[in-house]
Amino acid sequence: MIIEKGCRYAWYFHYMPVGDGGSADLMPTIEQREYMYHRIREVRAVEGGKPIFAMDFQNDGEYVGGCIAGGRAYCHINARGDVEPCVFIHYSNVNIRDMSWLDCLHQPIFQAYRSHYPWNDNMLQPCPMLENPYILPQIVKESGAKSSDYSAPETADELCERTAPYAKEWAPKAKELWLDEHPTGKKIYDDQMTCEKIELKAQRIAKEDAENEAVHV
Repeated sequence: MIIEKGCRYAWYFHYMPVGDGGSADLMPTIEQREYMYHRIREVRAVEGGKPIFAMDFQNDGEYVGGCIAGGRAYCHINARGDVEPCVFIHYSNVNIRDMSWLDCLHQPIFQAYRSHYPWNDNMLQPCPMLENPYILPQIVKESGAKSSDYSAPETADELCERTAPYAKEWAPKAKELWLDEHPTGKKIYDDQMTCEKIELKAQRIAKEDAENEAVHV
């Protein structure tokens, strides 16, 4: 029906047990997530697929190099102006009303996020809260960030206690699916830069920007 209505893109988001009333019981089961992994690839297949490009926020991590949050490719600002690593991760120690975008991204919560990334080589386990629940509490503790969920504040430890059982249950299936697609255990990209660390990418971008600026002066 949505294709007939002219829809050409679809983006699947998995339920995250955060916020007021967050419940791990509402998360997709392992069997449901595996089904989505295969089905979404069938839908967007060049041969035999449908005329719509479907994406999966959790299961398509390999196409964007894993987690894109923490300022790596995006972050989130809540209604009060708190700048958070992710729309699902409500911890912050910086407000957009107090400083520039660049200064916000230099604050401890984002520095800690980047220092821990990547969490692992399996991009079917892309989230520091959902599939790697031991990571987020470390980031929050190191950065001194506070809960920015003003309706149902909770510590990162409390949040990740809810996701830990799911992470443990999903891990063997994630490994099976990942190794079936990537026998070496690592995603091999066509370009070398994609595999480099964030610091090196930033240096390369800064160098190219400086060179371009010098040309136009």
